[in-house]
Amino acid sequence: MANYSDGTVKPVTDYVTNPAAESILSTIGTQIIDVAYTDDGITQHANYNVEVGTTTPVLDHLSLNTSGAKTTFSIGEAFSSSGLVVVGVYNTGNETIPSGSYTVSAPDMYSLGKHTVPVSYGGKTSTYEIYVSNAEAIVGDGSLTT
Repeated sequence: MANYSDGTVKPVTDYVTNPAAESILSTIGTQIIDVAYTDDGITQHANYNVEVGTTTPVLDHLSLNTSGAKTTFSIGEAFSSSGLVVVGVYNTGNETIPSGSYTVSAPDMYSLGKHTVPVSYGGKTSTYEIYVSNAEAIVGDGSLTT
């Protein structure tokens, strides 16, 4: 808006900026933008500052995809997280975390039932569940021979 000495205010539509309106500001720090408007041969300038920075990725949480991972085990079977896909959800987008970069805490494979498996990376932890059953256990008659 242009403010005139007689108290009138008019919208400004024909103005020029320096740097130009579609310019990419690649210098980090405070940048000065000059806006110039000419009316009746008189050019007026207004300046304003913009802060140019970088977007640093910040890990918000982990997303786990267990569709390719084994989640049912027999009692005493070795635990494996093979097939687990860990995705870091950042403020700048999602990124698959390479296997070996995250930590998976193995559950007690000699305890029947559901177990929560923690997965940690970058100070964040997410969990998924596995089930340990006795489906493969060999059952005897319970007697001992001496």
